[in-house]
Amino acid sequence: MEECVFGLWKVLLPSPWALDAAIDARALVFVLANIAVVAFGVWCYAVRVRPGHASAVRLMWLWATIEMVNGSAHIVMAARRGGYFPGVATAPVILVIAVLLGSQLWRHHSGEMH
Repeated sequence: MEECVFGLWKVLLPSPWALDAAIDARALVFVLANIAVVAFGVWCYAVRVRPGHASAVRLMWLWATIEMVNGSAHIVMAARRGGYFPGVATAPVILVIAVLLGSQLWRHHSGEMH
């Protein structure tokens, strides 16, 4: 939500030339992409992780890695900018949750190895 409210799509990457004149179209594409990512995460949890599907651990590692990169990137971009960057307010929370998930996955994997 923070990224959408504060316009991450305006500052993250240059828009495709076809959308340059239509900032609202970029906003819509950005919102839809974020909804797709969240929906994929919910699907992973509901259909793979919760029932204990064989792909659950790989999907959790993928999710943890993506969110560690995402959280870190927002913090680095804000630091490089020397101020606020859309998404940086929630990035530490996302980063901590992703690191905790990775830590639990690592402990679970290490416990199985011994």
